[in-house]
Amino acid sequence: MEEGKEIPIQPQVVDRGFDQVDSMLAQVVNLSGSNQMHEPTCPICSSKLRGEAEDVWENEGEKTAPVLRIFRERTDLKISAEIVKNHMRNHKDGGQKEIKKVEFIDRVRRLYGKNVTTMDRIDLCLAVITERLMQINSLSPDGKKTHVDIEKIKTSETTKLMATYSSLLKIQATILGEMKSSGEIISISRDRFVEVFNDAITEAKTDRERALITNILKSLRG
Repeated sequence: MEEGKEIPIQPQVVDRGFDQVDSMLAQVVNLSGSNQMHEPTCPICSSKLRGEAEDVWENEGEKTAPVLRIFRERTDLKISAEIVKNHMRNHKDGGQKEIKKVEFIDRVRRLYGKNVTTMDRIDLCLAVITERLMQINSLSPDGKKTHVDIEKIKTSETTKLMATYSSLLKIQATILGEMKSSGEIISISRDRFVEVFNDAITEAKTDRERALITNILKSLRG
């Protein structure tokens, strides 16, 4: 056992609800009401001219100049060729990917709705985010996306996921703090824990007493 560590003794059920965790997961979904990929930081995603700009991009052979002309003539937005390329390659047809995220989160809701503790759910979410982080950062350039495009995706998605990860850790810490304050969870030093039970076993006078102490220790560990 490591020195200075604490042993949490958790109750079987923690009635905290899944709302906060659900909200954290929802933050990784960039989907508009019309089920389009919507990146809040992208000026084209947020523009009323989005649909027209995407049609022009397709009809004009995926050239940036016609799209830039639309925004230059009809808005005050400062749109660059790189912004146009990034939107068209990563946001224009990204709705399906975001819908898959929504479906995944819905499965999580159904699977973990009422049968486990909130702490279990948070652990699940942290594990899911860790897996996504690994997948995103294993992406490599292909025929459609250059090294620069891939790095932008990695940076953007990693930042979002780490923000969610951090929020979940804060919720976890808050719940543990509340449980300690209300007496639902008790923490003691590992050294003190071991010392108390070693002393109790040593001072036990009969095999029955030693068996009871050992059973208590096993139950706490379980």
